[in-house]
Amino acid sequence: VAIQVLRQAQAPLALAIFEPASQLAQGIAYATPWPEHLLNVPAAKMSAFADQPGDFLDYLMAANAYPGEAREVLGERYVCRHHFAAYLQQRLQEAAAASPAQLQVIAQPVLGLQPDDHGYRLLLGDGQTLHAAQAVLATGNSMRPLPVAGADALPADD
Repeated sequence: VAIQVLRQAQAPLALAIFEPASQLAQGIAYATPWPEHLLNVPAAKMSAFADQPGDFLDYLMAANAYPGEAREVLGERYVCRHHFAAYLQQRLQEAAAASPAQLQVIAQPVLGLQPDDHGYRLLLGDGQTLHAAQAVLATGNSMRPLPVAGADALPADD
């Protein structure tokens, strides 16, 4: 969403991403460091842009992510998930550099969102309150703690 807002901005505006994680684009799906964790779609069918279906493949080729691999072969390949995170990070940086909008990444979770007369009031993890004219909730998936809290209070199965 942030990349699209930055790309489509026609005038200056303030855009904030609230992300408590240390790296953007590294949610559960793409944060894995293990190369055997592959995307579940071939590289040629992945892109952040509907009007540029080969963009992720272009990125892989430009980054020389798979040296010596022909473009056609790489396009059919299920590549490492961490490449898509790097791709999204680079495209976000490029969009921010070319946009009249100003991007700010705030390393805080948003714990509350309340509508008000001018948009929304955001309650951040550090207790700070900010105002936003508009908001997008993009929560992703979060890790579930194991075992489930309270599981040790259940009777043992004999």
